[in-house]
Amino acid sequence: FMVALACADLGLGLLVLPLSVRTSLAGHWVYPESVCQYCGFLGTTFMVASVLLLFDLSVDRYISIAKPIEYNNIMTGNKCKVMIFASWTVAAIYSAGPLYGW
Repeated sequence: FMVALACADLGLGLLVLPLSVRTSLAGHWVYPESVCQYCGFLGTTFMVASVLLLFDLSVDRYISIAKPIEYNNIMTGNKCKVMIFASWTVAAIYSAGPLYGW
């Protein structure tokens, strides 16, 4: 979960924030409209994925504390991968609006 969370945070910091900082310094949007849409999509995707991955991490930690003996049977590697994949998929679907002009 930590690697996926780090990827979400790095993506936001490396791909979205530089564009936003330049725009803030210029006082207006300096890039083409398509960059605006993809910046909105990526920014929202990374932020939503970050929140969902924090939720996944908290579920994992809760199970490790509440059911320590059964933890390895409940939180298998495949279940963790499915949770991470589902978090990224939900984030991408939720964030797809800007790509379609919503």
